[in-house]
Amino acid sequence: MPLDRRETRDWLRPGGPICLRPNPTPHHTTPLYSFRELAEIDLIKIVCSDMDVCQKDAVKRVAIIGGGFGGCSTAYFLRRLLGNRISITVFERSERVGGRVRSIYANNGKELYETGGSLYTCNDKYMKMFVDRFSLIARRHPPSDEAFSLYQGRSNPVFSSTAGPLFINRLRFAFVYGLDFVRFQYCVRKHVKALGKIYDLQSNGQAFTSPVTMLKALSPEFPKMLKSTFAKWLDLRCGISARFCEEVVYGLTSLCYCSGLTLHAFAGMCAVSGFGADLFSVVGGNEQISQKLCEAALAESPNGVPNKLSLNTEVTKLDRSSKRRYMLTYKRSGIEKCMEFDFVVLAFPMHEKSPTTLTLDSDLRGVFPVPKKYAEVDYTLFRGDLEAAEYGLPVEKVKSDGTNGVAILPTYRGYEVEKGTLFKYLGRAWSMAPYTGQRVGCWSTYSSPRRTNDPGRQILEKYVKGHGSVINSTRWFAYPIFSTVSVKYENLEDAVEKFLLDDGLIYANALESVASNMEMAIVGGYNAALLIAHSKDFDSQDNL
Repeated sequence: MPLDRRETRDWLRPGGPICLRPNPTPHHTTPLYSFRELAEIDLIKIVCSDMDVCQKDAVKRVAIIGGGFGGCSTAYFLRRLLGNRISITVFERSERVGGRVRSIYANNGKELYETGGSLYTCNDKYMKMFVDRFSLIARRHPPSDEAFSLYQGRSNPVFSSTAGPLFINRLRFAFVYGLDFVRFQYCVRKHVKALGKIYDLQSNGQAFTSPVTMLKALSPEFPKMLKSTFAKWLDLRCGISARFCEEVVYGLTSLCYCSGLTLHAFAGMCAVSGFGADLFSVVGGNEQISQKLCEAALAESPNGVPNKLSLNTEVTKLDRSSKRRYMLTYKRSGIEKCMEFDFVVLAFPMHEKSPTTLTLDSDLRGVFPVPKKYAEVDYTLFRGDLEAAEYGLPVEKVKSDGTNGVAILPTYRGYEVEKGTLFKYLGRAWSMAPYTGQRVGCWSTYSSPRRTNDPGRQILEKYVKGHGSVINSTRWFAYPIFSTVSVKYENLEDAVEKFLLDDGLIYANALESVASNMEMAIVGGYNAALLIAHSKDFDSQDNL
């Protein structure tokens, strides 16, 4: 059975942040990490005190199933919080670390394009922190309103930028949408500010047993947003007109979640949180973040205890264990093995068509997350000149080899009414390979297989002027379908999956049920690490 509040309190130790400095004794007089090193991670304010820390004789074993952003960040923060008091084994069923964040090379290795999680914003503090921490390079994307079109299919665009200066186009947009534009900006800033409270909470060692309790701690409005569609929330809570929602907001949610206005309001606000913000990607690929996190976490290995990354490994069974909490069965190269663990972290998406099949103890089935429906999305990269008149844009802005930002977003009418529109987003994608000259890019589209079952052929035939070529087309289960919480749930906790499923069993990806992006995955991973650090296995007298 799931843990109730009383059981959760019994399992989680009282107290707060984990002290990385052991009790000074003749046997151990130095900190696990130098203060200079900790200072480099200004968001992780580990509080150290002179109070006793109860040292456990046995190193605790942690299994992390999934090598994406959530799993790798869990491993990283665990190592930062608990040092060599734990061993970490990361199981990843594919041949690589990174999960749904992946890049591909093109043009004989001269260009590199993201095919999964592609952007983060200037508000994403963990992404920025890790870029600096691992000496990576972030590249800012040029503003897409250099060439911006609100596409209506066969009708003229409701708005498109002209050949004039960038600031003129922004003034035109503000003039066309007036107070709606002002109110929308205010709502986005308010949401981003409230969401940003998570950094202080986590740096002070606060862990959450469910996404709902996390949202409540950030804002009393956030849980309410799970019950409302985005369109209704913008209307009743923000006073934004249906016209602005259907012409502008629809395109923004199409870009982020390949969705519309019926997703729940919290996911909707997260989708538009990049509106007006600077956008970045990591040179060499965003997946480097997860790779570096995993490398850093596994760098220190307790003597005689497994501490490793196991690729091409499928976890097949999870049972209770008598010696430690869980017995985990896994298969690699056709050979099946078993290993016992004190903690198991589930860090992979659980959707109805997931290839992961995990056999469970009968009593674990009742606490395990229920597979959900995920949005199936096609992401297509291609070259070719676009037809400028189709989008109301200057010819030079839609050249295949252009160096300006381009964003073509369908309106509600342009996609939901005009059934011939094949894309949910069309814009310029930038190569993230190192370069010394001008920016290099190609075209990218998000589309739904339900309407465009062969995007590599259909999109080029319809939208490319003359000859075009496909670089890559990827179909993947990108993120959950963010439906509003059913009215049958009086308690939101019953409607959303929990982080803490059972004693020592944690679902790091639970936060994905309310919003999904690289930063959210890291937040969920940090929370999973804090839950383990706050368990009675690591007693401490520190208090929040």
